[in-house]
Amino acid sequence: MKKLMWSLIAICIVVLVSACAAEEAVTPAPSNNQGTTNAPNTSQNTEQKPQPEEKLEPIELFMYYPYPADWPEDVFRETYAEPIQEQFPHITIKYLPGGSIPEMLTIKQPIDILWASTGATPNFLNANELEFDISELINKYDYDLSRFDPHILEAGQKFANGGLYGLPIYVPPSTMYYNKALFDQFGVEYPTDDMTWDEVYDINQRLTRTEDGVSYVGIALSYGHMALLNQWSIPIVNEETMRSTFDTDERWKPWMETFVRFYDNYDNNPSRMAEPHERRRFFQDRTAAMFFALTALEPEENMIDLDWDVASFPSFADRPGVGPQPYPNYFQITSMSEHKDAAFQVIAFLASDEYQMRWSRAGRMLTTLKDPAFREAFGADNPFYQGKNVKAFWPKSYAPVGPQTIYNNQGNSYFNPAMRSVILGEKDINTALREAAETYNQFIIEREAARN
Repeated sequence: MKKLMWSLIAICIVVLVSACAAEEAVTPAPSNNQGTTNAPNTSQNTEQKPQPEEKLEPIELFMYYPYPADWPEDVFRETYAEPIQEQFPHITIKYLPGGSIPEMLTIKQPIDILWASTGATPNFLNANELEFDISELINKYDYDLSRFDPHILEAGQKFANGGLYGLPIYVPPSTMYYNKALFDQFGVEYPTDDMTWDEVYDINQRLTRTEDGVSYVGIALSYGHMALLNQWSIPIVNEETMRSTFDTDERWKPWMETFVRFYDNYDNNPSRMAEPHERRRFFQDRTAAMFFALTALEPEENMIDLDWDVASFPSFADRPGVGPQPYPNYFQITSMSEHKDAAFQVIAFLASDEYQMRWSRAGRMLTTLKDPAFREAFGADNPFYQGKNVKAFWPKSYAPVGPQTIYNNQGNSYFNPAMRSVILGEKDINTALREAAETYNQFIIEREAARN
């Protein structure tokens, strides 16, 4: 009898264990979107938005940048690749530092993210038909675009006809560097924030001179970029007619007159009037007292022994506090990418508060976010920027972004020679602008014919 009773007990235990095992086997494991403290418990979660790829399989993303001298591989790795891999261990970033995109496409080299300034984008993204509007991904991930400076965001939206090809990650400075030593040497007061171009012209006249056989100038600037990002928001190309505005918008003449006068009494060498030479006058030769930066932060190693500071970008008297148009670098997802969701997660991380604050405090990157805390933190962890007027790296307000076309950036190739010919006294302003428009329009006509 006892044997029978123990046998029945044993059978019951086996049945219970089997039932528990069966129940465990059919109970689904919670997904990545359930049972987490990050998921708010609201009725909105009854219909989940599409989520990122749940299978964290290894992914390689190829990032292309057209000017590798600006971002050497070691700096790229420290600034982008390593932080991305820390955030997304399953993603490996592969750097494509320049090179011919058509050749890459011929050999089927993937390009997932292409980053460039809004000015350079047409030559690389559009010319190779790699545009992809990320609006769907923005909606999919409920991404908040209001975090960005509205003018910086506008630059990308106008270029993408109201959509977006990517997110703006950093912006170059819009500022006036000045060499304190030259101001001290010639007994001139340092420039201040909120100056007008007329006030800067007066300073320029006091500083431009020759002493002991050395020619000094008040300012050095890239007038091509000044025109492209002009503070009056004059269009470069009429987006309706797709023709140059140099000879049709009457504002170009007074704009050119404003800056041609700065070159009076300069030792104007036609071969040394491009942006790299103007930059060299200030940072290397130390013969220019002020440099107006629009394209890049100057590397610290070029300024170690320079007694410098910055003041806000001068404005026109009729537009006080208004700087140039923004020139942001957008990280853009290409149409050929097979990992668009992962690529979006990456560029969203680069625009995150955490990432932006990290590199702002390091003095490595000028933020595109509108929250003033990110600007105020610039260089806080970098002794090089201690005591500097870092808020002046951004204007109080960017100028509204003018019409953006795929031909805008080529305008420099026609505006620069026109400006140079006026500075050298070879042509009057009206003739220079008219001839520049004629050759620019011919270029556009030929390009349009090839596209069609």
